[in-house]
Amino acid sequence: VDYSLVWKIAAAMGAIIILIIGWAVLVQRQKNVLQVSEERFRGYFENSQIGMAVSSPEKGWLEANQRLQDMLGYSLQEMKNMSWVEMTHPEDVEADTTQFKKMMKGEFDYYNLEKRFIRKDGGIVHTNLSASCIRNDKAQIDIIIASILDITERIRMENDIIEAKNKAEEATQAKGDFLANMSHEIRTPMNAIMGMTHLALQTQLTKKQQDYLNKVHSSATSLLGLINDILDFSKIEAGEL
Repeated sequence: VDYSLVWKIAAAMGAIIILIIGWAVLVQRQKNVLQVSEERFRGYFENSQIGMAVSSPEKGWLEANQRLQDMLGYSLQEMKNMSWVEMTHPEDVEADTTQFKKMMKGEFDYYNLEKRFIRKDGGIVHTNLSASCIRNDKAQIDIIIASILDITERIRMENDIIEAKNKAEEATQAKGDFLANMSHEIRTPMNAIMGMTHLALQTQLTKKQQDYLNKVHSSATSLLGLINDILDFSKIEAGEL
C-alpha cells in the first residue's frame, strides 16, 4: 500500500474540510452581521421620534412605526388596506405623485417636500416628507423608505405670527387714518382762528385787547405746528413721507 498517496489524499480532504468549515463560519458571521443590522434598523425604525414608513412602488403601506400610526390615527393594519395617496390632502396629491413618478423613472432616488395628511378623524396634519428608494440588482425599485416629521405646530405658529402682523399693520393704518382725519378737522378751524385774529390785530385796539389777540394768534400758530407734526408722523408710519 502506498501510504504516501493515502496521506496526500487525507491532507487534501482535510484542507477541503477546513475550507468548508471556514466558509460556513464566514457565512454565519455574515448572517450574524446582517441580523444585527436588521435588529438595529428595526430599533431605529420603531423608536424614532418622527414618523417612519416603508411603502411599495404601488403606493401601498408596508410598514409604519407607532409614531406615524399615532400621527395619522390609523393602525398598521388599517394603513395596509389603504394607499398613502388616499391619506394625502387633495391639494397636495399632485405635487407628491409628480415627485414619486420621477423617482420611479430613475430621475433621482430621493425627494423632500411639505405635504398635508388627513387623519382618520378628519384633522389635518402638516408634515415634512423625505422619501428615498431602495433598488434591486436590476435597478428596479423594491421599496420606498419615508420619514415624516409633524410640523403642524410650526405651521400654526407661523400663521399666528402672520395674523398678528396683519392685525398690527391694520391697527397702524387705522391710527394713521385717525390722526390724518383729526389733524384735518382741527387744522381747518385753527386756520380760521389765526386768520380772524390776524385781521382783528389790524384794527384799532386797546393795548390789552391787542395783547390778548397776540397771545391767541401765537398759541394758534404753535398748535397748528404741532398738528402738522402729528400729520407728518402719521404719513411717515404709513410710508407716505
